[in-house]
Amino acid sequence: MTGGGELGTDSPIKDPKIFISYRRIDTKTRVTSLARDLSLKFGPNAIFVDTDKIRAGNKWREEIEAALDAADVLLVAIGDKWLSATDLYYRRRIDNEDDWVRREISSALASKKAIIPIRFDGQVSLEREALPKELWQLADLQSIELRESDWHEDFEKIIRRLGDFGFTSSAQIVPYPNPVIKEPVASEAEIKEFLRRYPEWKVQYRPHPTDPGAQRRGIGATLTFRNFRDAIHFMATAAWGIDERNHHPEWENIWKSVVIWITQFDIGGDITGRNIELAEYLMSVYEPYAKTLYPT
Repeated sequence: MTGGGELGTDSPIKDPKIFISYRRIDTKTRVTSLARDLSLKFGPNAIFVDTDKIRAGNKWREEIEAALDAADVLLVAIGDKWLSATDLYYRRRIDNEDDWVRREISSALASKKAIIPIRFDGQVSLEREALPKELWQLADLQSIELRESDWHEDFEKIIRRLGDFGFTSSAQIVPYPNPVIKEPVASEAEIKEFLRRYPEWKVQYRPHPTDPGAQRRGIGATLTFRNFRDAIHFMATAAWGIDERNHHPEWENIWKSVVIWITQFDIGGDITGRNIELAEYLMSVYEPYAKTLYPT
């Protein structure tokens, strides 16, 4: 399905903006990946995600409301905990009029913004009976499923629909260096064994930067730290070994986490033993930081 229903307009908008509404307990990691790929496609200023855009000391409520008011399209990220998330008294958050997810959607509905529900990995479509009455229209909108196993294909559906609202690519092609070593694709047994030993890592797919019809397969992880300082220290420490290996990840810091993705671009974007070795090195660097999070 590819749509935001009858809400909003398909007329082109100058410098359109996207607001992503989600629950951190539900889809934080997936939304981070979605926001990253949308930023690569449309530019970072076109995407608003609260944990990424709101800095310490900013007035949180005012920032949310201003960003929502400026947005042309609301993406509602829905996972398996979106409806069932509860407060300290085990009451559904969605039933609370002050719930921020509810307020974001209500505001978008009232102002007739375009809304596209994004369902993650098999999550069923919403039914009216499960929602507060003011959100019933949300259940009537066509949604797009975003599966980790078919990320590229499903992501392209989102891109095509956003194109109806004036979004055009601002992506710049990264000038990759000429390959020095060409390696064969890792066997499925090698990949499976690596994932068994390091459950933080998953096989992930991303759009190919130079071929819109292709996708790249890689291994990715989101590593969590005690604070921002530790996350940056990890990146600085790991950089030495990364340079020595002459093999570099795609990574970014988001507050107290580091999002990592590794692929082998010189074979078209796939997983090799060199990717796995680099990931193993990063996990060895991460080990002392992890121990501060989960002391034995």
